[in-house]
Amino acid sequence: MVNWTKNKKSVKLKFHFEKEKVIQSMKDEQLIISVSLGKQKNLTSKKIKNAVAKGINIIKSLNLYEIDIELGEILADKYFEVIVGAELGTYKYKGYHQKSSSKAVNISIIDDGSIDEEEWERKKNIVKGMLLTKNWTNMPGNKLTPEILSKKIKYTLTNVGCEVEILDKARIEKLKMNLINAIGNSSANEQKLVVVRYTGDPSSPKKIGLVGKGITVDTGGYNLKTAEGLKYTKDDMAGAATVVGIMHVIARNKLKINVTAIMPLCENRLSNSSLIPGDVITSMNGKTVEILNVDAEGRLILADAITYAVRNEKVDEIIDLATLTGSIVSTFGNVYTGIFSNNAKLAKEISVAAKEMGEKIWRLPLDDEYKEKLVSQVADIQNIGGPTAGAIIGATFIEHFVEKIPWVHLDIAGTDFYPGKLSEYETGGATGAMVPTLYKYIETKVWQ
Repeated sequence: MVNWTKNKKSVKLKFHFEKEKVIQSMKDEQLIISVSLGKQKNLTSKKIKNAVAKGINIIKSLNLYEIDIELGEILADKYFEVIVGAELGTYKYKGYHQKSSSKAVNISIIDDGSIDEEEWERKKNIVKGMLLTKNWTNMPGNKLTPEILSKKIKYTLTNVGCEVEILDKARIEKLKMNLINAIGNSSANEQKLVVVRYTGDPSSPKKIGLVGKGITVDTGGYNLKTAEGLKYTKDDMAGAATVVGIMHVIARNKLKINVTAIMPLCENRLSNSSLIPGDVITSMNGKTVEILNVDAEGRLILADAITYAVRNEKVDEIIDLATLTGSIVSTFGNVYTGIFSNNAKLAKEISVAAKEMGEKIWRLPLDDEYKEKLVSQVADIQNIGGPTAGAIIGATFIEHFVEKIPWVHLDIAGTDFYPGKLSEYETGGATGAMVPTLYKYIETKVWQ
């Protein structure tokens, strides 16, 4: 944890190119730690984040917790990278220990007086959104049921100026969101649909739609997961948590744009009211769906949520986020987020935003041949295809429900959570991935 302060004459952390990896020196009785950023021509956003995190943790290892970071010319405009390195590099999920061993680090920034305070605060808000996403994604499923999560969303986002509406099981049923209810009915913890509206430009009728998968517990139902697969089912609500993080930043930074977020929240459990493979359910948009695998539940609840966004909220474009498939993890590991889209312009704009924020995404195809994999003999569509191209098939299923509105699907199953340490600032657990990218995209959005 970091406290941003106005300390002076603390340990100074600075940075250099090439030479030794870490240089320790003293000047005017002040300890100075200088961390290498590598070769200047190869400098990346990730290298800056790692160097900041590494330097802070070196100083912490000396039991020193008062740090001055010198931006200098090297990091003069790298506010986001510095804040990410500091905040995420010292992040530790507090969990449910009897006693906490974590100690806050007090950090101040040394610059030549040219720092843009407003921009610095905007970048800090992005990282706060990431931390919000990380904290909620790390929470155990029994501590974050759909009801608890819906209340946390309402409390958090109404406090920054959003309008929040929570639809219960009866409302969901009245709206004929049968796919959401078919999954939610497997649990005694009732399903919810959370609708968040941020109106930053009342003069405009245009609005962006964000949809986030919120499966707070995922056993796989009758397609029960393996023991290994069950260990981290708590992160299957990362799509919803990411959407909350994005909305939180948008509202705190008072963007002049309208955004509506839809989050279906359910548990997917094994019970006497669970779906059984072979069942046929009618979706909100009228399409019938043959359920061949109950562990492919995320695409089902997203289908109804997207239909609601299109028909009830009248959004002009849709971006959905979901820990959708193990296939995307097999394809990209924990490095890239998979992006799918029916609109080249929208996909490119989000890819540009990702590059600017130092996140990696890669577009995969949605050719008509993949749609043939979802043809059902007993319904309009089935929810899985064959044993190959799983991530593409999942996205293809979702595309059936966007009704030709510009749409992007982000499969974050590989990048939202990793139990081990990935880098100096990716310390294990939830990552907050895609909060920076989608905030940046929305920040720079101009309706034509």
